[in-house]
Amino acid sequence: MALRTQAYYRRVAEAALATGGIVDPPVPVQQLIESLGIPIVQVNLPQFFTAATVSEDGLPTMVINCARPEHERQLALAHMLGHMLLVLDDPEDPTPYWLVSTRNPQRL
Repeated sequence: MALRTQAYYRRVAEAALATGGIVDPPVPVQQLIESLGIPIVQVNLPQFFTAATVSEDGLPTMVINCARPEHERQLALAHMLGHMLLVLDDPEDPTPYWLVSTRNPQRL
């Protein structure tokens, strides 16, 4: 992924917020993700696991550990959303993010 300008990142964030109908902070992260059509699956897993982005039926899905504290879940969801908005939507890089995160990128 090529480095972009601060203005580009701002436009991406503003477009996501507009799609979700969000105009003022604080940003309801889960609501924003759901408004973008990204499924969130909440599961009860060991404490060492916080969250992951996986492929389900060829589409990205966020998996979040409901055993983690609320603030950690919100941070993890926001972090994954950033990846979804910036990496998965990059027209110069058609490789899905979840493949890079689970395989050796040099072999793709």
